This record gives sequence, C-alpha cells and structure tokens, in this order.
Amino acid sequence: MNIKLTHRIVTSLAILCAGALLTACGEDDSRFEESIAAAQVADDGLAITGKPGTAAVQDNPYDFQPEVHNPDDKLLTFSITGKPEWATFKKRTGRLSGQPGQAEVGMEYSVQISVSDGVRTAKLRRFRIRVVAFGTEQVTLAW
Repeated sequence: MNIKLTHRIVTSLAILCAGALLTACGEDDSRFEESIAAAQVADDGLAITGKPGTAAVQDNPYDFQPEVHNPDDKLLTFSITGKPEWATFKKRTGRLSGQPGQAEVGMEYSVQISVSDGVRTAKLRRFRIRVVAFGTEQVTLAW
C-alpha cells in the first residue's frame, strides 16, 4: 500500500477515535474538530497547525505561534496574508503578535499563515480575528 495513503488512513482513524472518545465522555468535541480542521498537511508531511485566537482585545497583547511538523528538518520560511496593521509577523517563526488600539475596535481580519521548506508549502486554515473593546464581552454562568 502507498505510504502516503496509509498515513492519511491512520490519521483519519485517529481523528475519528478521538472524536468518539470525547463524545462518549460527554465532552463537546467541537473544539477538537476545529483544531483538526486548522491543520493542513502537504503530501510530504510538512504540516502547520494551531488554534489562533479569534478575538483581539483593545489595548491587550495578541499572540499566536503556529506549530510546524518539519520531518526533513529543512530551513522554513513563513508567509501571511491578511495581516492586521497593528500586528507584526516573523517570517522565520510564523509568530503573529501585536496590540490593537481603540481605532481598531470593530475591525475584522481574515488571516492565513503558510510555511514553505523551499520545495513544498503547507497552509493553516484561514481564520478571522475580530478586535473587541475591553470590557464589552459578556459571559453568562448557569448551574
């Protein structure tokens, strides 16, 4: 059997089993599914994963560092589309960080980070960052 096909079958089975286990334990598996959906794998195993925050709070630091699987241990270069103006992006590490101000409240950004080893590229699923004002989000607790 083709090794790439075997890898994909094993990965799919692991995802299904983990989701079933979370459901059996009464856990909400939507967070797990979102994390898995965030990963995009190139054919050679180069992969980028992570669960970036979808809200950036005014006057507070935002920081996201994707994780990379680099089986060939090649030098990597990261790139980004849709980078917020208030953020900085490190091409060597893929780190997206910054601190939005009052002027950015209400803005929403569609961001995608990718990584390349010079031959192949893997992309993180596109994600949104919404800038919210400090103290405007509400949480309701119930017993």
